[in-house]
Parts: sequence; structure tokens; C-alpha cells
Amino acid sequence: MKFPCNCIVAALVARVLHPAQTRISFVRTRAGRWHCIWVRAGHRYEFYAPGRSKLPYWRNLVYLGCVRQIGGTL
Repeated sequence: MKFPCNCIVAALVARVLHPAQTRISFVRTRAGRWHCIWVRAGHRYEFYAPGRSKLPYWRNLVYLGCVRQIGGTL
């Protein structure tokens, strides 16, 4: 299911819903931009939408994307 959001808002919502289990971190992408991921129950998640790295940060909030699990378990 796609919905308008960005990685920071999605991570904060995950933290509010599961405060004791969710850890948020920021990483730099290959394009040099900041990206927010979160870890819950040993699984890493991100909010993803193709083509977002080319948009300004403020426009990312209204761009459609989805939450997906990345990598393996920690």
C-alpha cells in the first residue's frame, strides 16, 4: 500500500507505536543525502519511493511510497 510520507515521519510513527522496540538511525546515501531507517525486533525498515533522491527534502513529504524491510536480521 502506498501513502504520502517521508522516511523521517515514517520512522517517528514507528517509534511512537513501539517506543521500547524501535531504534532510529540516519545514514548517508550514495548521492550524499540523509536517509532515515529504523530497527524493530532485529529487522531493519525504510520508507522507500523510487526517484526521491532527486527531489528536495520538503517535497518528499507528499511523494507516494511504502515501508519495506531491508537486509537481513541484526
